[in-house]
Amino acid sequence: MAPAFRRFVLSRRLLGLLAVLLVPLFLAVPTYLRQDALIGPLGDRYHVGLFLVLTVLLYRHGPLRGRPWLVIGACLALGAATEVLQILAGRSATLWDWYQDALGVGFGACWIWWRRTGRLLGPVLAVIGMLGLVAWPLRHLPVVVPESRAAEARFPLLDDFERPNALVLWGGHEGGVTALAGADGRGQVLEMTSDGDTRWPGVASRALPWNWTGQETLRVDGRLRDPSPAAMKLYIWIEDRAGRFDSDYILVGFDVDHRWQTFEVPLTTTPTRRSGRNLAVGEIRALAIFLVRGDAGEVSLQLDDLRLVGG
Repeated sequence: MAPAFRRFVLSRRLLGLLAVLLVPLFLAVPTYLRQDALIGPLGDRYHVGLFLVLTVLLYRHGPLRGRPWLVIGACLALGAATEVLQILAGRSATLWDWYQDALGVGFGACWIWWRRTGRLLGPVLAVIGMLGLVAWPLRHLPVVVPESRAAEARFPLLDDFERPNALVLWGGHEGGVTALAGADGRGQVLEMTSDGDTRWPGVASRALPWNWTGQETLRVDGRLRDPSPAAMKLYIWIEDRAGRFDSDYILVGFDVDHRWQTFEVPLTTTPTRRSGRNLAVGEIRALAIFLVRGDAGEVSLQLDDLRLVGG
């Protein structure tokens, strides 16, 4: 076989293999997998393994063979290009995914470093550091996954904050600091405090059950605590994701004071703020509950018994 023809065949095979490896990046991921507390975060790491393999392949075969800096640059550019092209396939383009691609290229670069120089210490230390970057965002999974499974089991009660690790499903919104606190007659509640000057201190979650199909109303019990003002405005924000690029939200406001009250958000009759359509209750992406603060100063909000009610 002539050398030119052999290079042509090998290039065609390499392109075919690259295409096969990249195909999963353009496939629609089922909602139940994307939203799963375990599969979703682990699935993102496919990018790392994929771009490790691509870096090694391009270094060993094809027109960039043996040219490390061109291989690294080409793989980083390919990662960026695939993120943009995913838009055409109905998937999202995110810097987070490209960061995962870059980590994979980094692992491949360490392999190249070792192969070219024979040195082991430097590549191993770099690999250990990057493994830390891969693992660090997953550090809460051993706690988050059981809490997510417990939330699914108690649905349509979203949270009553009685579990010791309930806080792992929640985070602060606009400077809000979350904690679990006792309340007379209620057991444990979620308490948010903020002593800064951010406009919308509150709480938020992206880890609650996402499929609210058949539910028509969200009910939330809440009250202000000292040293909050006598009354404030409270908003409940719910974001859906009807499609990969068709997210929208509803926003409903209430007057809140120091008495326990139940706030009700109609899910099927409240139009979304951007497009005026109905909320896609089959794929809820996030929930936030926050105060509107006019002046700087400490505020405190307690929440309990977030629950859904069907028709």
